[in-house]
Amino acid sequence: MRLRLRGGSDEMEYGTGNASKFCKDIHEIPDDSSSWIRRNKTDVSSYAMDVVRIRFGRHDQLESGRLVGYKPLFVHQVFGYDELIDGYIDPSCNVTYAEDDLRPLISFSSKGKHPDIEKSGLNLTDVVGSIHEHAPADYIAVQEAGKRYPPFKPMGQYLNYYSGYDIGLCEREVTEMNEQRGGSVRFEMYQCHVSSDMSPEIKNFFMRTQSLAIWFIEALSYIELDDPGWSIVLTYEATTLNSKKTANVEEVRYRLVGFATLYRHRLVNTTMEKVKDITPNLEDVVGRNDIFRLNISQFLILPEYQRKGHGAQMMRQIYKIAMKDDKLLDLQVEDPTDGFQEMRMKIELDMLRESKLMDQLRGNSPSWGSLQKKYKFHMVELFDLAQKLGCKVGRRGVKEDSSGMKTVAGVVVNMTYVYERSAIVGFTMSEVDDVLQAILPEDLRQTTGPQDAAEKLLVAIYMAVVADYGQAEGLSDQQVDQLLESVDSGRLKELQSPRDIARLVLPLIGMIKKGLNPKAMTDD
Repeated sequence: MRLRLRGGSDEMEYGTGNASKFCKDIHEIPDDSSSWIRRNKTDVSSYAMDVVRIRFGRHDQLESGRLVGYKPLFVHQVFGYDELIDGYIDPSCNVTYAEDDLRPLISFSSKGKHPDIEKSGLNLTDVVGSIHEHAPADYIAVQEAGKRYPPFKPMGQYLNYYSGYDIGLCEREVTEMNEQRGGSVRFEMYQCHVSSDMSPEIKNFFMRTQSLAIWFIEALSYIELDDPGWSIVLTYEATTLNSKKTANVEEVRYRLVGFATLYRHRLVNTTMEKVKDITPNLEDVVGRNDIFRLNISQFLILPEYQRKGHGAQMMRQIYKIAMKDDKLLDLQVEDPTDGFQEMRMKIELDMLRESKLMDQLRGNSPSWGSLQKKYKFHMVELFDLAQKLGCKVGRRGVKEDSSGMKTVAGVVVNMTYVYERSAIVGFTMSEVDDVLQAILPEDLRQTTGPQDAAEKLLVAIYMAVVADYGQAEGLSDQQVDQLLESVDSGRLKELQSPRDIARLVLPLIGMIKKGLNPKAMTDD
């Protein structure tokens, strides 16, 4: 369900499924769920997750059988939704990356073709070919494995470094790490940008990072190497080897720890209507064409280094990059996991604590504008931080103030009215509470009292149901917007049953499918 109190990319989505249920009261919606049914595993098939292993080593170790193999998190992006490899006896596939420049080698083996493959009617899976096709990179030819390369140096601009102590290691642990690596270890960060004049080697390196990420990030799309908005932040373990110098220059061995891809894009429409809900700094944004956002698209710490503090160090560095960019409005993350969100919030709270600014978010009138300008926090993130710290203003969802009055986003609302009217179209109280998690203080800025706020929230909930109707009936996003513009919000307040919504909406949907504009016809 789309709760439409804000437009553009900041629209938030909360699902209840009510609209599809109501639509089926009128007529059945075609069920295309069969296209998502996985093919059952047979005796001639193997689960790709059990076959593929991702490994890391030095260039002279890529064919070694002693390297640790890590199970990928996702294989459907390479082998299809059923995640099966057909036609082999005991298949095994290693995708091994050089630990510094990520040059990859694919090695596949089996005990032979399964004798029943032809009888099964299935085709022999081209394992190596599938990886080349769906995770493209400059894979090393088997005959070139073990080839010596010049000493590796990280690409891009050096940013910063941190030590083992900075990630919480004690003296003994740092000493053991240095002894294990054969030198003095520190961790270095670099940033490399996509550009029109970047070398083939840099392009190949970008492709290698994407071919690796596809095994660990769901629904991954390769970054566009012709778009200068893209860049990558890289973290390396850098070991200055003991007693190894060439022409009085110390030899440093690098191992990739992790990387994040960033996309800096321009805000193309900075009208008051578009930006009033994403920043309080309107005088700095409205009407300008040189305001940007920074998106974290991919964020990956390699398995060996996970849960050791490296992700937090890289996230802090990304915030430092954002905070130095005067033309940047805020920093966003694409589809973050719960674990990533927890890490991100902890870092943001630490940043506020270090600057002695946490009290600003604990009060009842936080300086939203100055906090966003300083830290490049997204406004939704700021409100979440405020809620974490106990601020009554900006709290998301249905709360109670100190006098026991129901509030939404810090605004007193007649929630009894909202609950009663929402129940007419089939919403439970908990479903209403879930939907209202999307409300921000700006959404209720111009309401005149608890009843007025309740009326506005109710219309928004009904409009969300209307949007679900449009989606369930196969309308495009643009057509759903057209549908919402065509609905008379006054008539929504008169609804007495779920069927009333259907009777109001389905004729409008029919007109839109025929290429007609219901709003224009109503205006005429």
